[in-house]
Amino acid sequence: MTLELERAQRVATACAIIHIDLDHFKSFNDALGDASGDRLLCGVAERLQRFVSGREAQNLKPPMRAQETVARIDGDSFALLLVDLVTPEHAALYAERLLQAVAQPMTVAGRDLVLTACIGIAVHPRDGDAAESLWRHAEQAVYAAKTAGPSSSRFFADEMNAAASAKLELESDLRQAIAGEGLRLYFQPKVDVASGRMIGAEALLRWQHPRRGLLGPLQFIPLAEECGLIVALGD
Repeated sequence: MTLELERAQRVATACAIIHIDLDHFKSFNDALGDASGDRLLCGVAERLQRFVSGREAQNLKPPMRAQETVARIDGDSFALLLVDLVTPEHAALYAERLLQAVAQPMTVAGRDLVLTACIGIAVHPRDGDAAESLWRHAEQAVYAAKTAGPSSSRFFADEMNAAASAKLELESDLRQAIAGEGLRLYFQPKVDVASGRMIGAEALLRWQHPRRGLLGPLQFIPLAEECGLIVALGD
């Protein structure tokens, strides 16, 4: 980790520590027993490792790369280092995908279980330029996420939480619009100047947002590309 931080300082890029803490793991452990609880932790670790090294993480837009090691840092806590961030705010998108990976059903001791987690994020160099300070700040951020409730993520800096929360809310709204009837298709005629005849039409997409009104493509197409929704939106 120290080597990655030193490299980030040399090339002037951002990176982030993502601290993942499972929700209510003690309840699962008490109900299933220590042996099954250990298998559950191993399953979560394997799932996180698959996500970090898998195609889904690599296909995020903008591309984001995690250091390939997922570390278990405490009983039910894990961490990874996200490097080469285009902007620090993009760590929230990566964290959201990690939470989705954790929440996939898992079978342990013959039972289908659904786990949730909270994530704290500390960004280098803003939140610290040394490994120790980043670890500490990511841990403080995960405490804030726990206060917000299961499946929450929080940055160490409050102002980034507001921006990330607004972006994730807009992503959720866009998913609902694609699944429902929130999108509108308009046709702009193409007219031959010499004859005055309409020779075609251009299809224009608009989003009728329930609170923000009619949104143009520049307000949601980049978001759809980042969140992997562009194909569904095109369909």
